[in-house]
Amino acid sequence: MILISFIVAILFASLVIAAIKSKGKVKKMILVVIILFFLVSAVFLVLVRPAQQGKILPEWGKISLLLFEPQDLWTPLAEEPLNSNKSQYSFSLSHKYVGNHNIEILFSNKEIDPWRIDENDLNISVEIYRNSELFFSKKTGYVSAFLGLRGRGLTYLQYSVPDNVPISQELNVTVNVIGNIKDFLKKYGNAKIIIKKGSDL
Repeated sequence: MILISFIVAILFASLVIAAIKSKGKVKKMILVVIILFFLVSAVFLVLVRPAQQGKILPEWGKISLLLFEPQDLWTPLAEEPLNSNKSQYSFSLSHKYVGNHNIEILFSNKEIDPWRIDENDLNISVEIYRNSELFFSKKTGYVSAFLGLRGRGLTYLQYSVPDNVPISQELNVTVNVIGNIKDFLKKYGNAKIIIKKGSDL
């Protein structure tokens, strides 16, 4: 956001300097461009947050998240440690932004190679609902592994907001872990289930 604002400010300043140095019709044309540039930029910035929150133009909201990233975009919506004595995990959450969201398992072990994990170790089934209204349901094994600044883990499921589930509404999410959790934790160390915003690329 800061970088984009800086670039816009530089472009605006360049147009103003060009207008000051110009004369006649050229000066008038540059002034018109400056006004249009200012209006378009203002509208663009005003619409960013409502679009990101799905209030208007959700497709534009997905694109704008790539350019104007909110500070809390990657903050998990819900998380809970995997427990060898527990197979069902229930969460209550509200989605703040449009676009893809992931259900992941994140490992505490920073040395683990997530690409070497047996895909048959654990599966999950997920239901996202409000009261008796079911919005999304799926059973899956992990679909990809990841490694980055936030850690190492497995992505099990990706769903889209508001395409699959509504935005800005309190929803219930039930994650059933299928498999031997005790053996999984023994092999790979402590881990937790995370629900968070995913990439829209």
